[in-house]
Amino acid sequence: MKPHVALFHATLNAVAPVLDEIRRRAPGAVVRNYLDEGAVVGHEATGDEELRAIETRILGWLRCARADGADGILLTCSIATPMAAGFESELGIPVIPIDRAMLRKAIARGDRIGVLATLPKAAETTRAALVAAARETDRSITVNSRVVAGAFAALSAGRPQEHDASIVRELEAIAAEADVVVLAQVSMARALERACPGSTPVLTSASSAVGDLLTRLGATGPGA
Repeated sequence: MKPHVALFHATLNAVAPVLDEIRRRAPGAVVRNYLDEGAVVGHEATGDEELRAIETRILGWLRCARADGADGILLTCSIATPMAAGFESELGIPVIPIDRAMLRKAIARGDRIGVLATLPKAAETTRAALVAAARETDRSITVNSRVVAGAFAALSAGRPQEHDASIVRELEAIAAEADVVVLAQVSMARALERACPGSTPVLTSASSAVGDLLTRLGATGPGA
């Protein structure tokens, strides 16, 4: 049976890279996209009440996805990573955060980890997830995070070259001080075509997250 995969996005910028990866890895999969761009803006708030409201908002979309027949859900926004376990418990189907597998790989590759993001909340969430994952494996790491100011707005406004150039500048600087660098948002991966980070590995999330989800669904082969 072909897997039915739901993708939840908090920005239109995340749709294409994840959808392309699923089509490459599991061309027979049924895929439905659920988009709520307001979740990004709302999640920049840091108060507990605001965060609970956003979590409830996203859960409403995921309930729709399950009702529509989803076998598993991929959360393509890193800001939802801390919520994934709760969502999975609530829904009873696999709910995979976009960056979980990537962050585990980063911890395995080095102790000095650079985090590059285009939204402050994404940088904060990714940093916290790295620290938590390192604690689970009894690892000691240092995390250097940077936000590429203006890049997210540029991509959203249809200026991808400006977005990419800004990321490349920051990436090359942070790579010089790290054993490995992670890109906190899936939409950032496009900039790697222009980057020269030297010998420092740069990890992106789409491939590892899609692989994680397909493995959970038992659909890892061609034509899954």
